[in-house]
This record gives sequence, C-alpha cells and structure tokens, in this order.
Amino acid sequence: MKRQIQAWLTVAMMVWTAVSARAATINVDLNYGSGPTFSGTAAAPDSGTTWNGVTVATAWPTLGTTTSGALVDSTNAVSPVSFSLSNVGGYDAGSASVASELMRDFA
Repeated sequence: MKRQIQAWLTVAMMVWTAVSARAATINVDLNYGSGPTFSGTAAAPDSGTTWNGVTVATAWPTLGTTTSGALVDSTNAVSPVSFSLSNVGGYDAGSASVASELMRDFA
C-alpha cells in the first residue's frame, strides 16, 4: 500500500510539473537616448504585445555594461529572467521607416 501511494504521488508530481511548465515569449527593446519602447506583436508567433524597455547607458564607441531588472513576458506576467550585456554601447539613429520605436536605437 505504501508503495502504491508513493507511486501515485510521483505520478501526480510529474503531471503537476508538466502542467505548470509553460513556454513564454519575452520581448526586449534595447533603448538608447530618448528612444521609446516598442509596443506590438513581434516576429515570434505570440499574441502578447508587452515589451521590456532596457536602457543602454553608454554611447558608442564608449563601452559599458547594461543590466536589466526582472523581465515580464509578452502577456505582462512576471518572469525570473534578467540579463546583462558587457562591452556594449548604444546608438540612436533618430528615425526608422518600419517599427520606429524598435528599430531606431540599438546596442
């Protein structure tokens, strides 16, 4: 009986783990200067429109480190993901013909 209970608990935990794991899309727009953060769907097949605007603090050709805070996914749900970029500088082109908020500034 004890082994049956352990087996059922193991199966229940495996099912719970499989159900609770989910794929998430995390959109990041690296901003420099006065560049706004993009809002809208991305190239990935995802209907969420939330983007994380992360500011690159140094201007090219000066290089620095940029670290994000905790990022949210495209549906605005909190995620445990963050990142850091080293040896990076930002640049603002001032305009872009397509998706200007996303394409005008970069690192």
